[in-house]
Amino acid sequence: AGVKAVGRPRYDEIMLGAPHGVCPMCGVGLVRNLDHHLPISAYPMLAITPDNLVPLCVDCNFNKKAKTPTCEADRFFHPYFDAVPKGTWLCARVVGDEPLTLHFQAVPPQTWAADLAERVRHHFNMLGLGRLYASQSSTEIASMNAFVSGLRRSAGAEGVRKHYEERAQSASAVDPNSWRA
Repeated sequence: AGVKAVGRPRYDEIMLGAPHGVCPMCGVGLVRNLDHHLPISAYPMLAITPDNLVPLCVDCNFNKKAKTPTCEADRFFHPYFDAVPKGTWLCARVVGDEPLTLHFQAVPPQTWAADLAERVRHHFNMLGLGRLYASQSSTEIASMNAFVSGLRRSAGAEGVRKHYEERAQSASAVDPNSWRA
C-alpha cells in the first residue's frame, strides 16, 4: 500500500488519457511514461499538478528531458493547452527511389508569427520527429512495395501517384501534419 498507492488512481487516469495510447507529442509512440511538462527541477511546486503531468512515449520523454524553456520559442507544445494554428507545417521530400525514402522537416507557413514558427521547429527538432517520421514512412513504403509494383504495372506511374495522393488526402482529413499525410 504505502504513500505511492494514494495517487495511483490519478496516475493511471492520466496515463489512460492519451487517445488510443499514442504519445501526444509525436503521434507515433506508445505511451509509457508520465512526464512533467514543466520540469520539476525548475518548477517543483508543479510536481504533482495533474495539468503538468503528460503521458509520453519513452523517446519523447527522453528527448524532452528536463529542459527548461529560456524563451517562447524554446517551449514545447503542451498537448492539453496549446493548439497549433491551422495550416500545414510538416513537409516531406522524396529522397532517392531505390529504396524510396522521405525526408521530413518543419516548414511553418510564412503567415505565422516568427516565435510560433520557431517554436514548431524547436518542438520538431528537439523531439527528433524528422528521423522518427522517416523511419515510420520507410516501414510503410516497404510494406506496400509488392502492391505498388503491381499498381505500377497495371496503372503506370500516374496510377501510383493517384494512389498516394488519395492516401495523403485521407490522412490529411484526420491530421494534415501527420507523417502519413
